Amino acid sequence: MPATRDLGELFAPLARFYQKSGVALPEIKPVDGHEIPGSARELLVHEGDMTSRLRAHHDSGIGLRVCSSVHEEADLYRLVVLFREDTEAPVEFGAIRIMLDRLPEAARLRVEAGKEPLGAILESEEVAFTSHPQSYFSYHSDAFISLLLDAPVHAPLYGRCNILATGGEAFAEIVEILPGS
Repeated sequence: MPATRDLGELFAPLARFYQKSGVALPEIKPVDGHEIPGSARELLVHEGDMTSRLRAHHDSGIGLRVCSSVHEEADLYRLVVLFREDTEAPVEFGAIRIMLDRLPEAARLRVEAGKEPLGAILESEEVAFTSHPQSYFSYHSDAFISLLLDAPVHAPLYGRCNILATGGEAFAEIVEILPGS
């Protein structure tokens, strides 16, 4: 596993899309996981798979909407919204870097297809992995995130920066932001 990194490095998957669009990344405040309120804490403060946690919490299948995608050599960067399959309500916004060459071929092909959440692919392909939350944060939504999460602009939101690894080697860096309650 990589050593703990600073918040700026952890936000790289999200920051790269903001930089390309010429929009400043909103202020992000690190918080202790215990400071996160209620159900957001239950969804964020754990070392498990987020997709299965969201599926259980919402009692619904979880779908994937890819908002933007950039393929650079062996890395795939994406902005995504995970949503409830029963109502299509957004349940998470994510920015992710996936190191495709570190995944088994079947999983890699499904990830590249962009039709289902990474966690669901890893589960069904039986890819053993570990989750390593690096930081928790609060964030006041900007117009972009508000639109994607159907949340008011400047709404207080919470999230985490997470690293997924297999065999001790990182294969995904994720910034996960939940819609407000």
